[in-house]
Amino acid sequence: MDNDDVSCRAVEKHRPNVPCPDTPSDGNLVYYEQFNLPGGSYKIGDCVYVRSENGRQLIARIDKMWEDNSKGAFFHGPWFVTPLEIAHPPTRLFHKQEVFLSSIEDTNPLLSVTGRCYVMELRDYIRCRPTEIPEKDIYVCESRYLEVERQIRKITKGLKKFIYSDLVMEDEIYFFKKPITAQKTEANGSPQVLACKSKVLLSSDSLLPKTSDAEMEDSLDGHTPSVGSVETPVQNQTVSTKKKPIRRLVTGYILYAGEVRKSIITKNPDSSFGDISRMVGTEWRTLPADVKAEYEERAQKINEETAANQPKEDGPPSVPVSMENMVYECLFDKCDFQFETQQDLLEHLIGEPNGHVQQKYTVLEGQEVGDFHCLWHNCSRVKKNAAPFQNLQRLVRHCREVHVKASGRCILPADRGKKFCFYKS
Repeated sequence: MDNDDVSCRAVEKHRPNVPCPDTPSDGNLVYYEQFNLPGGSYKIGDCVYVRSENGRQLIARIDKMWEDNSKGAFFHGPWFVTPLEIAHPPTRLFHKQEVFLSSIEDTNPLLSVTGRCYVMELRDYIRCRPTEIPEKDIYVCESRYLEVERQIRKITKGLKKFIYSDLVMEDEIYFFKKPITAQKTEANGSPQVLACKSKVLLSSDSLLPKTSDAEMEDSLDGHTPSVGSVETPVQNQTVSTKKKPIRRLVTGYILYAGEVRKSIITKNPDSSFGDISRMVGTEWRTLPADVKAEYEERAQKINEETAANQPKEDGPPSVPVSMENMVYECLFDKCDFQFETQQDLLEHLIGEPNGHVQQKYTVLEGQEVGDFHCLWHNCSRVKKNAAPFQNLQRLVRHCREVHVKASGRCILPADRGKKFCFYKS
C-alpha cells in the first residue's frame, strides 16, 4: 500500500449493535438494524458478497438480520445476478458492473459474508458514489430477473429504500460536480448454469427461523419470489465475445487532474475524497486561459488519435450528453436560489450547521416536538397529507434522498434567476 492510499483511508467510526426499534423479538430471536462481525459492521440495506461452496462470490442484500439464542447470526434478502448468470439475447448490451435483482430471496449465515459492495440505481450511479466502497465493488441495477420465467423486467419503482434510527451509521455520499455518462457494452463470455444459491458455506437449516409468505413478498412490484432453496438452471446460450470499441473522450480537465491530484493529496493528507476533488476543480478554474487551452489541445489530439486507431462502426459514434446548462434549484420554503453544482445545493439546503432546513427548524421556545414538515414546493408528502417527520435528521435525509437528487434541470444562462450561484471556488 502506497502513501496515497494511506492518506485517503476513511476514518473509522464507532458502529454499535443497534436492535430494530419497531420489530418485537420473535421468541429467541433478536433483530438488528446494525450488527458487528469480526469482519466488519453491516446494516439492513447493505449489499454484500457471500461465499458459496464452489468458491464463487455471490451478491446479496441484507433486508433483515437477527441473532438467535445460541449467538448464531443470520440475514435474509434477495440475490443479485450478473449478465453471465442469466439467459439473454446475444446482442443485448449491459452497463459496466450491471447486475439484476433476482426474484429469489434466501436466508444465510452472516458469517458467510466476505465483505461489502454497493448496488445503485442508474440515476444515482451517474451522479454520486459512497466514499468508503472501492469503485470495483460498485454495481448498477435498473432491472430485475424473474428466475422462473427467465425474463428481464425494468424496475419501475426503484430499489428498496431503508430508513434507519439515529444510532445507525449511514454511508457518506459524494456527489459529482457533473453527472457522468454510463455506457453499455456486450457481456464477456457465455451465460453460466446457476447452482443453488442457498448452498453457501456455514449454512445450517436447522437454526434458521421460519419465514412467512408475507415476509417473502418483494417490496418492488408485488411479485412473490420463488423459494431460494430451489435450483434454477439457466439455459446455456452462446454470446458473442467480440467487443464493440467504446470511445472515452478525454478532456483538458481530466489530463490536468491526473497530473496534480497526487501532489494535492500529499499536501493535504487529512482531506476527504470530496475535498481533494474540490481542490483540483478550484485550481483548474484559476488557471490562465492560455494554460487551459494547452490542456484542451492535448486532449483533442488524444481523442483524434484514438478515433483514428479504432475501426469504423456501422452507426455514428456516441456523443456524450452535454450537462453545461444543468442548474440545481432550491425550492424549499419558497427559496429561489440556483446553483451550478449539486454539491453546492446540498450544502445550501442541509449543510451543517447553517443549512436552509436547519435554520428553518432551529428549536424555538414553544415549538412542538416532531413537527418537522417538508416545505419543498410540490412535495408529494404534502399532497398526501403525510404526517410530519419526528426529528430533524429524518427531514434532512428526506430532502437529500428525494429532492436534491431530482433538482437538476437544463436552464439557459439567459433564463436563470438573479440568485444563480456559480461553483464555489
